[in-house]
Parts: sequence; C-alpha cells; structure tokens
Amino acid sequence: MSSGVLLASAVAVGLGVLLLRGRDASVRLPATGSPGRTDSIEAALAAGRKIDAIQLYRERDGVSLREAKDAVERLQRRG
Repeated sequence: MSSGVLLASAVAVGLGVLLLRGRDASVRLPATGSPGRTDSIEAALAAGRKIDAIQLYRERDGVSLREAKDAVERLQRRG
C-alpha cells in the first residue's frame, strides 16, 4: 500500500472515532476520564459551581456544550 492510502485510512478511522465519541453522553457518565476528573466534576457540583462542572466535563470527554450540560444535569439529579 502507498503511504497516501495508509494516511487516508488512518484519517478516516480517526474521524469515525471522533464522530462516534460525541454520541449519547449518558452512556459515558463515569467515562474513560481519570477518576480525579470525575471527582472534580462532582466537587464543583457540590459547591454549586455548575458552569465549572460543565467545563470540566467538556474537557474530560471532548463533547459539545449541550452534551456536557445534559450530562452534568443528570449527575445533579442522580446525586
């Protein structure tokens, strides 16, 4: 295979992973992020800092603002 075909294949796989990663944040609630990050999100919520919790969630999981907000609100209702 030529290097161009390999590069195109790698890019396609990477894009596929990124596109699938943003789907249904509810599946990833204690996500693949580090436990410290999950603790930080819960600590921010406990301190009444919802916006900080949303930002931490976005940074940890690389999701959209809407997905992070929805996930953090689910955490609030759960906890």
